[in-house]
Amino acid sequence: MSIQVELVHLVPGRARFRIGALKDAPALAEAFAERLSAVVGIRSVRVNCACASLVVEYDPAIHDGFLPQVVMRKLRAYRFDPSKLPRNGNGKHKREGVKPVLGNIILPVAALGATTIGFLPSVVSAALVGVAVMPVFRRAGLKLLRERKLGVDMLDAASIAVLAAQRSLPTCALMASLIGIGEHIRLKTAQRAEKAVCRLIELGGASAKVLRGRRLVRVPVKSLKPGDKIVAHAGDVVPVDGVVLRGTAGVSESMVTGESRWCGKQPGDTVCAGSVALDGEIVVEARATGVDTKLGKIMEMLRTAPVHDTRIQDYAARFADRLVFPTFALSAGVYAISRNVARALSILIVDFGTGIRVGTPTAFVSHMMRAARRRVVFKSGRAMENLARVDTIVFDKTGTLTTGQPDITDIIALNGRLDERGVLRCAAAAEDGLNHPIARAVVAKARQMGLRIPARKSPRLQPGLGVSAEVEGREIRVGSERLLRAHGIDTSPAADVIARLQVEGKSAACVAWGGKICGIIGFSDRLRPEAARVIAELKRAGVDNFVIATGDRTAPAAAASCTLGVAECVAEVMPEEKMRLIKELRSKGHVVAVVGDGINDSLALVNADVGIAPLSATDAAKEAADVLLMEDDLGLLVEAYVTAKYAEELAKQNLGIVAVPNAVAVVLAAMGLLGPAAATFVNNGSTVAAGLNSLRPILADDSDVFNRNNSI
Repeated sequence: MSIQVELVHLVPGRARFRIGALKDAPALAEAFAERLSAVVGIRSVRVNCACASLVVEYDPAIHDGFLPQVVMRKLRAYRFDPSKLPRNGNGKHKREGVKPVLGNIILPVAALGATTIGFLPSVVSAALVGVAVMPVFRRAGLKLLRERKLGVDMLDAASIAVLAAQRSLPTCALMASLIGIGEHIRLKTAQRAEKAVCRLIELGGASAKVLRGRRLVRVPVKSLKPGDKIVAHAGDVVPVDGVVLRGTAGVSESMVTGESRWCGKQPGDTVCAGSVALDGEIVVEARATGVDTKLGKIMEMLRTAPVHDTRIQDYAARFADRLVFPTFALSAGVYAISRNVARALSILIVDFGTGIRVGTPTAFVSHMMRAARRRVVFKSGRAMENLARVDTIVFDKTGTLTTGQPDITDIIALNGRLDERGVLRCAAAAEDGLNHPIARAVVAKARQMGLRIPARKSPRLQPGLGVSAEVEGREIRVGSERLLRAHGIDTSPAADVIARLQVEGKSAACVAWGGKICGIIGFSDRLRPEAARVIAELKRAGVDNFVIATGDRTAPAAAASCTLGVAECVAEVMPEEKMRLIKELRSKGHVVAVVGDGINDSLALVNADVGIAPLSATDAAKEAADVLLMEDDLGLLVEAYVTAKYAEELAKQNLGIVAVPNAVAVVLAAMGLLGPAAATFVNNGSTVAAGLNSLRPILADDSDVFNRNNSI
């Protein structure tokens, strides 16, 4: 059996792969570690079987750019016989995992088929229905015994009991199927959330490099404590919150803060757990470890966040509950006046709740299926219900409204020695071959403009500051003002330009040629080309308020807000502050959707009425979200919102289809003009009509239903 290997994360010096076989055969971990450790240039191999993850640390000078191919080739060529490997009890876990599927999906669907097609004897079909509905009654009983409350399961159980008394076994089986599928989705969502937390814990690695006197030793991350001195090289994830003691490095903190820029760290600067060293080397003194770090607190909140109920119940429960008491009261009153049992029984048979509880879920389920075909995944009917009522959308900026990659916006020549093309050409020559995001952007811009990039000599990377190199006999330096000043270069001619770029929300890289500053390159995180159109369409579709909430700096956040026409912008917020913002908006009566892609957005996603994550989101954000956009196109957000609005509209139609004929039937039954048999026909007929009406989104052409955005 060959191995399936998927590259999940790659930075210089470190790569993480997902290998599904590790879950079923943990004994493979030792074989993989031994096989890869023998490869020249691979420093260490760590395996986490629970997360099906393999982390490889390597020498970038040997394998940079080629490591994924080396690992995949080595592991895919490996063959093993799973039946001969110890499974550490995984067989038991697999059997336990089958039970929810059997009880929630297989048995109810089998009962539905048996009662509608009739391929089994009636006694067997009835027994199968009885077994299929048992989980509903069990949950209702536990709720009543443990919490002394009549929960939604009790309402479902009551509806099934009435249907059983009327011998309407197919409808019993249909309700059991719908309820079981919803319960299964809820359980799977909870399990995926636990796996996401597992992957979050793994981001920092299983071990860290710590200074013990003059020796560098590797210790488990779990054993780190405040005061330890952790060494982070290029590609390492810092596992603690702390202060840099010595060394310099370019660091990305976007995992926690959401800030798009890459900042240089030097002695005295603070570093958050989850930060990635892009270049250089730093020694960090730990101030907080484990769950006490900012990342750890986010993980703990995610672990304890409640899993939202996934069953579609709001419309059905509200409408049906209002009619229960009046129906009983009317039946009793008719009997008291007429002393006619048939009249009273006819009124009770006209069951509003049955049609509503079947028609409403199928309306939402059919739209969920339709949306999935169009690459929008709703994890639950509740998410669709809530999205239809949303009046406020909170956007993260970095990676959500923007691409998350730097884009060259300005090239400014300063002293006349070089023109704009010359400034870019020199910068590209110095940056060529580096893996830093800004370096890649500069080189890509030069090639886009058709410039010939000259060869460089003696390149010297200064982590967190920039790069120096000899190009065509002259010294070129590209980087921060601090880099140039450290080499005695006067940066005052660029002061006004740099200040203007900062006001516009951009960052600046200085370019020096032959010992003098010759130009400035401005760059910013590029807005997604469809972002402005999406916000405009959402406004037309009925969303009233938009907010940008980001950990990025105020200037770039304000610039993005102005460009997109979003009135409210909150910048430099930490994950906990973003979560408090969501709670505050909800406390004011707003129905809030959050669109975010990072770990730093996860708390906001789970605390919103609806959390939405794009395709590029981290695993944690995807698990926290209620809706997934499965293409790299923010326009799917409009698709999701319009789909939810049409599902709500269809559910209301079904309420009318059920309520009107049943209300007429109640009046006729009270007058003695409708007997029990006719009442049963009206009740079941309206239920079938509502169910058929719910199938329209599945049967209609794509162009028929979803190209009506302006009519919402």
